Amino acid sequence: MIQIDNISVQFNDEYILQDFSLELPESGSVCLFAPSGSGKTTLLRVLCGLTQPEKGSVKGLERKKTAVLFQENRLLPHLTALDNLKLVLPPNRQNSTMDWLKKVGLEDASQKTPPQLSGGMNRRLAIARTFAYGGDIYLLDEPFQGLDQEAVRQLMDVVGQSIEDSLLILVTHHREEAEALCDSIITLGGKPMKILSIEPIKKRG
Repeated sequence: MIQIDNISVQFNDEYILQDFSLELPESGSVCLFAPSGSGKTTLLRVLCGLTQPEKGSVKGLERKKTAVLFQENRLLPHLTALDNLKLVLPPNRQNSTMDWLKKVGLEDASQKTPPQLSGGMNRRLAIARTFAYGGDIYLLDEPFQGLDQEAVRQLMDVVGQSIEDSLLILVTHHREEAEALCDSIITLGGKPMKILSIEPIKKRG
């Protein structure tokens, strides 16, 4: 269990999170569902260690490998798509890079750099890099932004097949994505951000 216990984070004298608490499972998939600008990304930054709360604690992340997909792709523009993937892989897994490019439909773009790719192709590459890196916890911040519906369906399949026994924390304000990928939806809102509801998702079929 990952325990977020009474954390507070503020920017410019405004609390984004104040005495915020939440329990997350060791594995499975959870959606943090809220409008843009509510504080979801701040919570993800706390979970991956990029933002330190001024009070409170987060327990259960010790010795966990975390893979993060930010809203920005954060690709290296001077490296090819293939080399952007190789950069996150140890030597014994370098031969899996083409497999990941095929999964996201970029096998024909392996030698192109991010400036030579469309916005949607760069997002596919960022998703491939996140899951090629792998982890015990995946933090995905609006992973399918800028993609058409066909691409979203394809990539949701890739995500669903890749998380295995890991914990997926999905941040989105698209409910259909949450229902397709997650076991539960935690609806958040308000300022500072609070938990409004926790809803289990019944999988179809």
